Amino acid sequence: MGDNLPSEIHPKFQADLLADAIKSKQALNWILDGYFEDNSLALLVGPVGQFKTFLAIDWAMSIASGVPWLGCRVTQRPVLYIAGEGRSGVVRRMRGWLLYHGRRPPPLYIAKNATQLLIPSAVSEIQKFLDEHHQSEPFIVLDTLARNFGPGNENSTADMSIVIATLDDVLRVAACATVLIVHHVPLESISGSALRSRGSSALPGAADTIITCRRVKGSIVVHCDKQKEADPPPDKFLADVEVELDQQDNFGNPITTCVLTESDTPTKQSKFNSMRGIHQRSVIRLLRSRAADSNEPKLFLSHELMNQVLKEAVPDRKRRYDTRKWLIERTWLHKIDDGYEIDTSGLKGD
Repeated sequence: MGDNLPSEIHPKFQADLLADAIKSKQALNWILDGYFEDNSLALLVGPVGQFKTFLAIDWAMSIASGVPWLGCRVTQRPVLYIAGEGRSGVVRRMRGWLLYHGRRPPPLYIAKNATQLLIPSAVSEIQKFLDEHHQSEPFIVLDTLARNFGPGNENSTADMSIVIATLDDVLRVAACATVLIVHHVPLESISGSALRSRGSSALPGAADTIITCRRVKGSIVVHCDKQKEADPPPDKFLADVEVELDQQDNFGNPITTCVLTESDTPTKQSKFNSMRGIHQRSVIRLLRSRAADSNEPKLFLSHELMNQVLKEAVPDRKRRYDTRKWLIERTWLHKIDDGYEIDTSGLKGD
């Protein structure tokens, strides 16, 4: 099938000298702070019926409206939501989101039909639509991969490689889009401790961000499995809230849907969260020293200063993320718009 791939979707090969490349600003531009980088490929993975689409809609509506998502800042962008199945249900859920948040419809388009990612000419129609409607640098949601894959096999590395190339060349390069793919997990992954995407491993390998979503003990847990260019964000714990729409069915019954909110159910701390290891103690010593200098009950550090403290105390990047997460879960560290607020009363003991 790869032999039939049209040559026009391949960009001209080019290269820069490193000396020239490093002169340009190496920007990290977030569409959703900590989650989706501009012009990236992201996966949202989870079992059937565990709120993947609700979460994708929540992100899409926040980005299209330019409103923070659960305290995470967004860069407002036009949104194209390609619902391969259940389009009317997606519209109802978006209507519920608007009613719950008291907002008007944002600049968001919802497709009337699925695309076929395995056929580059079909995906090029998306680019044409965006151009015709003057939608620059859009956020595109493909829900789900299976319904938008086309005439191929998602378990085939060859077929998946064509899909990845098409996403890169037609949407990310030509349309300057950020793409979120909603994807299922294999049956054997549903009951396991770790979730993985179904099909060829070429797709998660190509993704810049991988988010998993599933219900655990009453909460909907949103976890970042992969964040290519930054530390993964902390887990989010969500709850579903029923919303009655301003509509009725044909028998006069009210129509309801759900929206997601941050869960107020405290999560059980793990053994890791209750312990102070060598990395936690190192960070606490540095923060305690800064707190003593300020002589204030609250210590404020910019993102840059907090990163300096973590790098000085914890050489390994993954350990730095775990240590930051530990501080946040102990409620000693609070992320604010321009940095972090530290509760110095928690920095006692060894």
